[in-house]
Amino acid sequence: MHKTGLSLTLAFLTAGLITFYGGTRNADRPFNSRNEMLALREAAVTSALADSVVLDCGNYWPETGRVLPEEQSLFQVIRKTLVTPDDGRDYLGAIWSPTSDALVFVAPTDQQRPIREREVLLSDEETRLVAVSINELWLYSPERGGWEMITRDGARPVWSRDGQSLYYMAASELMRFDLRAHTSFPTGLKSPDTAIGILFSQPLPDGRLLAPKGPHTPLEVQGGPGLNALDQIAIAERDYVLLSPHADQVIVAYGANTWKGKFTPSITVLYHPVQGQRSLFKNCQSSALEIAWSPAGDRIAYPVHASQPEIQVYNIESRRADVLVRLDTFDHLYGLSWSPDGRFLAFTQGDGRSKPRSIWIVSADGMKRQLLVDDGMLPNWSPDGRYILYARPARGRTLDWYMLEIAALPETAGGQK
Repeated sequence: MHKTGLSLTLAFLTAGLITFYGGTRNADRPFNSRNEMLALREAAVTSALADSVVLDCGNYWPETGRVLPEEQSLFQVIRKTLVTPDDGRDYLGAIWSPTSDALVFVAPTDQQRPIREREVLLSDEETRLVAVSINELWLYSPERGGWEMITRDGARPVWSRDGQSLYYMAASELMRFDLRAHTSFPTGLKSPDTAIGILFSQPLPDGRLLAPKGPHTPLEVQGGPGLNALDQIAIAERDYVLLSPHADQVIVAYGANTWKGKFTPSITVLYHPVQGQRSLFKNCQSSALEIAWSPAGDRIAYPVHASQPEIQVYNIESRRADVLVRLDTFDHLYGLSWSPDGRFLAFTQGDGRSKPRSIWIVSADGMKRQLLVDDGMLPNWSPDGRYILYARPARGRTLDWYMLEIAALPETAGGQK
């Protein structure tokens, strides 16, 4: 199955660059498939794999015939602005504030943070994580066009719900950056200084921390009440965790980015606070890493890489997946972003090599689509719907970022609730 290259790379970079080395697993290490955590994780994977109706990307043949909504102008481009400064840095993983008046960018450095060797949790017999990159976090204001460094050491930034604070991880410590004081403060919450702790410690918008409490313990919410959907999910290094917008649902892709597939079958599971564990798909690593939650948390969108690539939308309540777009020839679909009202989905088509990259907008009812940018990728819709941030390959750095100010055309705006 083809990986979508740059977009998946960006997903990893926002968590930290990963360094590996080859070696042989040490049988004396305090970790094996029989320990309590791995038993919990193995039970979840086994249960999901037993679902015979789950989508299997490795054996999926789309129905014949393309699904392409009618082309129609939906949005007008008012202004395009180059965002990234001419400083040679790489800026990755941009995240909008809830009020759309600021963005935080992750800027990788050439420094690395070692992982404690004796406490590393293995998930592959010959490949092991030994270090993660140290990133800078930068704040950008669209109105002022100004840049401000938040920290020289940060990862996985998350905005508070009021947009006045930014939570991020500095190694194993949860920090809070106050936008009014322009100062960072430790929250007092920490995760273990191990691979499993540093990679999976996720700040929550209310200042809590989703993290393991020990080197080989399941994820738990620290600093307040837990998540009903979580119930101490056990994960390993190669798993991928994605919270819903309201942090009340959790998607875990077990083995989503494993190297050899020996240790973990690739199965993606949704944990729902009422309906419990639900299988989504298997052998769909790229799809799992490209999942985009709708703003209301009622749907997820993801690409399916097949002979005729698709974008599917899965309804959480009905448990139904519908094809939104299906191409008639193979191409690359990735970089999905929902409009804040959930009525439209922006996505990237093309890889920039065999096919030019372009950004499209498609209505969530599958009726209309628009070519928005004919040389761009990775669209990122602002919460107020006024802007779309997008990227283009650059000289001297990985990406340049541009901002489109857009406005819905009368027919489009008239349908908004």
